[in-house]
Order: sequence, then C-alpha cells, then structure tokens
Amino acid sequence: MSDLTLFCDPGIHLHSCGWFVSRGQGMHPTRRINDYELILVTRGDLHLWEEETRYDLAPGDYLILRPGHEHRASANYGRSTAFIWVHFGFRTGRSLVLARQGRAARPARAEELARRLLDEHERTGSPDLLKDLHLAVLCAELALATPEPGEGRDEVADRAWRLLVLRFAERLSTADIAAALSCHPDHLTRAYRRRFGHPPLEGLHRRRIAHARKLLNELTASQEDVAAACGYSDVRHFRRWFRRLSGVTPGMWRRINGRAHMNTE
Repeated sequence: MSDLTLFCDPGIHLHSCGWFVSRGQGMHPTRRINDYELILVTRGDLHLWEEETRYDLAPGDYLILRPGHEHRASANYGRSTAFIWVHFGFRTGRSLVLARQGRAARPARAEELARRLLDEHERTGSPDLLKDLHLAVLCAELALATPEPGEGRDEVADRAWRLLVLRFAERLSTADIAAALSCHPDHLTRAYRRRFGHPPLEGLHRRRIAHARKLLNELTASQEDVAAACGYSDVRHFRRWFRRLSGVTPGMWRRINGRAHMNTE
C-alpha cells in the first residue's frame, strides 16, 4: 500500500512559545526581537507599547508585535494576568508523507484535533483557510503514526499496552502488570519504555486520562464521577495527572472541547 505525499503550505514557522502566568509583580520587559510575537491574553489585563502605539488587552484579546520594533510595558502586571506567547516567522511550505493506513502515535491527541476540525467545519461563517489549517495539523499528527503492535517490537510491551486498554480503571502496579504477563517487572519497564517512551505506570495514566477526555467531552458527569470511572479514588490525584498530560485542568478541557460531534444513521 503506497504512502500519500501531502503538500502543506501554512507559510508560517513556529520558533518558540509558552504560557506566562503573573505572580502579581513586575512588568513586561523592554526589548526588540527578530521574530513576530503573538500574544493571546487568557486572564486579567495586559498593557503594552509598541514604539509609540499603546495597546490595552483584555481576556480574549490578541496582539501581534512586529520584528525589529521595540515593545515595552505601560503598566505593571496585574495579580491575575496570564497570556500565551508565540514567536514565529514565515517561510515556504513543506510536504509530509502520510501512510494510507496506520495507528496514531497519540490517539487521544489525534481525536482532539479531529474534534476541533469538526467543530470548525460546523461553525457558521468559519473561513475555509482555518478549516484547511485544522486539517493540515491533523494530517501532521497522523504522520507520526507508529508501527502496528508486533512489528519489530518487544511483544511484552504490546501485551502490556493491550492489558492497559482493557483494565485501565483497575488499581494496577507495575508488579501487577508484570505478573499478569508472566514476566519480571524490570524487564517489563525496560521493554515498555523502549516501545512507548515512558514507563508502564505512565501508560496506565495516559489510558485513564484519554478515557477521561472522552467522558468530559460527551457527558455532564461531575469531575469526581469521571475520576472514579477512570480508576482514580482521589479527584486531586486525577486533576494532577490530567493537567500534566493535557496541559489544562479538567474544567478548562470541558469548556474548550465539550461539544460532541456525532453522525446518526
């Protein structure tokens, strides 16, 4: 089965990005950089000058600062100020090779991106360019696809992965998983890390959090009920793992992704 070569031309290149959260002191530094900088305010207010133009930004506002132009603060950070910053530039597009069949390397991430594409497709007045960019991001994610289980890999790791898919809601330790597979815990840990890039217990939490995302997207259950359904007896433990693996809290995830898209027969 041949691969597909996709020519993606977003024309934009990410250099770096981050999420700034104020501690209620200090101000944005005065500087002149060689990149474009996108600032998206997520909480509180942000007040900046670019050269002789002042910008006052509230939550949901964004600003693109130009390369080579000095920008500086016009007021101190507020206690609640938070914003996402992105440094980027422009270039010609590139192609990517996408197998016609495969398994997503990060299934939960691929599903999240597909849901966002569906959301944009159904949104009235959404520009075609935005839809096309969502599709390009989804294809780029799928281009990271991993080989099917058993293709040049340690079978113990693949058996462990299948066990976690079926039993992620149970209380499991590395020793429990190894015992179920009739192997030594150390061998299991080495094989699983070599196959998936993280140890089995992190794999367990990844399966739990992937299921939690689906429940948060599709149901109105409380976070406590979602945590319990995914094998967490302590909702605080659930929230810590959710934020670590998703980058946001369960509540924020639900606000962003809570719209379910379904086809009915």
